[in-house]
Amino acid sequence: MFRRFFTRSAIAVSVLSASLTSFHVNADQVTASDNSTSVSPYIVNGNKADIDDYRSFVSLFSDPVDYTSYSLEGPICGATLLGQDYVLTAAHCFYGDDNSARWNQLFTVAVTKLQNTDEVGSAERLRIAEIYLHPDYKDGEADLWHNDIAILKLESPATVGEIVTYGSSKEYRNQPESFVAVGHGDTRTGIDESTQLLKVPLNYVSNEDCLSFGLDGVRDDYICFSGDYSNVTGLNGGTCQGDSGGPVYWNDGGRLVQVGITSFGPATCGDPRSPVTSVFTEVAHHYDWIVSVLAGHKNPTYKLTEQQRVEFGEKVSPNLTYQKKATAGMAEACHGYLQYSLLVLVG
Repeated sequence: MFRRFFTRSAIAVSVLSASLTSFHVNADQVTASDNSTSVSPYIVNGNKADIDDYRSFVSLFSDPVDYTSYSLEGPICGATLLGQDYVLTAAHCFYGDDNSARWNQLFTVAVTKLQNTDEVGSAERLRIAEIYLHPDYKDGEADLWHNDIAILKLESPATVGEIVTYGSSKEYRNQPESFVAVGHGDTRTGIDESTQLLKVPLNYVSNEDCLSFGLDGVRDDYICFSGDYSNVTGLNGGTCQGDSGGPVYWNDGGRLVQVGITSFGPATCGDPRSPVTSVFTEVAHHYDWIVSVLAGHKNPTYKLTEQQRVEFGEKVSPNLTYQKKATAGMAEACHGYLQYSLLVLVG
């Protein structure tokens, strides 16, 4: 199928009571099993965020316009600007060798400083030249997508935006701190009610508590968060489909520091029954790997060329058809639902 329009089976996790909670990657659909809820990532209970306050945020869009017979484009994941030529995101947005994964790898563009997704046509759009997936990334439910981190090298340098601040210190875990996640993802499961960049405050949950809530696969390099309950939506604040790969920032005395990369969460975004609404890959844990990639000491997992895009576009164009979005979870691209007809590979 095209652009990760598949459904992952749910991971059953014991939580506080006899009921089960299922968790899934924020970029791929999760289906709840009997007596369970599931996991996914968008901005739930969010407020409009001014892109000038989060200039390091990058939107990843599918843009096959120059290579296929269709002009469909849509958001797939979030990211941050690591340098003029690099962005940081989640590995699950680009992992794999099937057609849906190759589509994301070849046709994704990094869109810098995007406030409104309706304005993507006039924004800076940069194609990807190389993809670096963490060598120990585990693309599976049993491992809770461990080491869900990737770096994209751009074909040309970004001219707008701001390089993200990150580091190797984990001091933010030591006391109550202020955190905020931002993204262009859904506002509730399968529904996106805003084209604006949104933000939501999050509450840090220790790994010990995260484990006690039933997420047995959570390790030291994950960061768990919960969100405040809203009487209006009936949901807790958190991330949702479309937010995968995007940042959670720590407000360090007025300085925004990226501490996590959106990875997975409950399939029902903001599920009030779940004590954890978002799980992130910890940036500090992977600091040395990030520095090594930026220094040119690692080989890319994928090298992408114009010829590959042309050949892949010619291959898939005859097998593409429009399909109306019917149900939430029918189509997902790195936790990103498209708000219009979907292209699906039928051959």
